[in-house]
Amino acid sequence: MFIESCALTDGAVVEADLCILGSGPAGLAIARELLGSGLRVVVLEAGGKAVSWRAQALYRAEAIGAPNHAATHSRFRTYGGSATRWTGQCVPLETIDFERRSAVPDSGWPFGADELRPWYERAGELLGLVPPENLRDEPEQDIAAADPALARTLIRFARPTDLGAHLEATFAASRDVDVLLDANVLEIVAGGMDRQVTHVACRGASGRRFTCRATRFVLACGGIENARLLLASRSRTPAGLGNERDVVGRYFHDHPYLVGGYWRPSATATTRGLHVIDDFERIARERCAHSALTLVPEIRRREGLAACVGYFVHRDAWQLAPDYHAPGGRAVVHAAELLRGERVPDRDIVTSLRALAGNPGPAVRTIGRALAARGHSEPRLALRMVLESAPHRDSRVTLGGATDTFGMPRAVVDWRIGNDDWRGAARLRTTLARAIRTNGLGELVEDHATDDAGWPISLSGGKHHMGTTRMHENPALGVVDANACVHSLENLFVAGSSVFPTGGWANPTLTIVALAIRLADHLRRTT
Repeated sequence: MFIESCALTDGAVVEADLCILGSGPAGLAIARELLGSGLRVVVLEAGGKAVSWRAQALYRAEAIGAPNHAATHSRFRTYGGSATRWTGQCVPLETIDFERRSAVPDSGWPFGADELRPWYERAGELLGLVPPENLRDEPEQDIAAADPALARTLIRFARPTDLGAHLEATFAASRDVDVLLDANVLEIVAGGMDRQVTHVACRGASGRRFTCRATRFVLACGGIENARLLLASRSRTPAGLGNERDVVGRYFHDHPYLVGGYWRPSATATTRGLHVIDDFERIARERCAHSALTLVPEIRRREGLAACVGYFVHRDAWQLAPDYHAPGGRAVVHAAELLRGERVPDRDIVTSLRALAGNPGPAVRTIGRALAARGHSEPRLALRMVLESAPHRDSRVTLGGATDTFGMPRAVVDWRIGNDDWRGAARLRTTLARAIRTNGLGELVEDHATDDAGWPISLSGGKHHMGTTRMHENPALGVVDANACVHSLENLFVAGSSVFPTGGWANPTLTIVALAIRLADHLRRTT
């Protein structure tokens, strides 16, 4: 059932066999798998059933390093988590992503791709993925067939995308799973000398304090919040819980997204197919899949390249202009999102408005081009590229000096992208340009524009926060073991993309859910 924390008395103690912190895809998948297991499960969700901007403000963080979305825009503090706002793209990691690669320091998972195959299948069933053989076929220009260095990979869509809404009636009727809303976790508390978490300390927006005691705990609050909570749980040690080797928060990575140019097709080229996207929502609803182009794994291994994929998205010419991606142009986009209620006032808005005040030209020109395009559109097939960001030890989440309304230290996110991470993208773009040109398909007009700091002007993160509590058999290189159990604690597990040692290029949700179902099975077996 669903319970609001305001219904609890101040100082209340909630008892359970398993306490799950977070109701995003990982937490919900575990709770759903344990229905009828005989275990008493409590899911703690810091938000409510609808997005509250007051709750969202608790996610505010300081961002340094590579350009990325504000945490308040990339994470949602609500029942169902950030999967209430995603497009539903699902794709498994590739075999190479699990391997130890000499060109990618600290790479390698504690198991291979074969370990996750059965869990991927179960995750696909839960997320409602249409089997590949049932997808609607569509004639297309197979660019991958034009060059042996290229491969085509399929990306399917979850149906429905909102897993929380899909499971709401199930949990509402459940007698063994309770979802406790407005339950903000302030600390995960462990015993003085033993290897056990005893309880979590919580507080609601009303100010009521309460605790949850359980036999075992699963931390499933996302790649930034998982690290933040562990680092802020300092009653046992000043370094934070599970952080004896100073690994918690390190190896943060996201997927760099950028526009690498656009495809100018020849008169005879076919510009339809799964690799060409006009509208993500329509594709998710009607085709249930799209495809992407990438380099074959053999080339990546031989040349030591990070992963990268590309696909083509319909955009108007004004959306590819440098002004559109400049801070002033982004101010226009951010203002529109703010007016539509899609974001709260955050770092991005402040930065954009400052840039707008100092140099209004890009914003004025962007608005002018957008208005002109209503009567005279100039369509482009923009090359959208998604890169692998390799794990770097100094790319990390730490605690800053600022605090939120509950007194919790706010996170500082320092995303580092190494110079070698760009080589895979450069190789893919060069290969695509050659394949298009030599096979009479037109021309790839490349875009190498950078900002004043040297970043590609269109660069942003994928809102895929990974690596901060990574899996590794060596506690000096990872926070959790192959079963997602914190090395120094016997009853605290971590779920979500924060446990990924590497993330390839793939959208992480399918792997998040696969690992969550695998963890639920482990918890059931070891009860």
